[in-house]
Amino acid sequence: MSSKTIQVNIAGRDYTLRGDDESRVRQSAHEVDGQIRQIQQKLNEQSTSTLSILAALNLAERFHASERQSQADADYVVRELEKMAEFLQNCCNISGAS
Repeated sequence: MSSKTIQVNIAGRDYTLRGDDESRVRQSAHEVDGQIRQIQQKLNEQSTSTLSILAALNLAERFHASERQSQADADYVVRELEKMAEFLQNCCNISGAS
């Protein structure tokens, strides 16, 4: 895939970005813009760079929370599969013993 040039607007400024998946780049830019605007409503006297850092920290926190949840979900699935495998093994042992 070749990189495309993609125009986005974040916090009132236009940026030219490059990426393979235009939809994903636009969605990411929209999310960053939303975070900055949300913070700006609460802290309107802060500089754009401060708002950008706070938005980046919020997004990083959400990313790490999502990673933790994904790991917890994967651990749960593994435990349940192990229980099922043990149950099936016990069923096969009972059937074989008859």
